This record gives sequence, structure tokens and C-alpha cells, in this order.
Amino acid sequence: MKSTESIIDFFTRIKEIVDGLKINGKVLEEVKVIEKILNSLSLEFQTKKKDIESSQNLNTLKLDDLERELVTYKMSLNQQTTKTFDEASIGEST
Repeated sequence: MKSTESIIDFFTRIKEIVDGLKINGKVLEEVKVIEKILNSLSLEFQTKKKDIESSQNLNTLKLDDLERELVTYKMSLNQQTTKTFDEASIGEST
């Protein structure tokens, strides 16, 4: 995953690669794709990666569910950052 790449763009790229492999006769199990995605995540997702690996059975996890979890996690990180910036701005104006 590129550091500037969104989760949606990353998953789109991965799905295109997997589809290309299928066209060429190479079918990857979904669990293998999920493992590769988890190993490719940028550093900001390492905590979430560990949570997913320890709390979920990767054999039953679906690619769309993983994407949804990572998008939600990224949104929560963005909200925390925005809140921190807002609090810092308030502190500066007093």
C-alpha cells in the first residue's frame, strides 16, 4: 500500500490484480489475498491489522468485510486527528 493511497484505491488495485490472475488461470484463495493485504498495509494500520489477526478467523473473513473494517478504521483516525486539531486551535485562541 502506498502511503498516500486510500483504502478504496488500494482494494481496487488489489481486485484488479486478482482478476488479472484469474483471467490467466491463477486463482488465489480469498484467505491468501486477505493475508497479503494485511501484510501490505501502511504503518498507520498496524494496530488494526493486529486486532483483525487476533480477533477474527481469516479463513472466514470476506474481502469486502476487511475493506469495510479498514475504511471505518481510517475514518475514525481522521476524526481523531480533526478533533485534536480543533482542540489545539481552541487552545491557541484563548
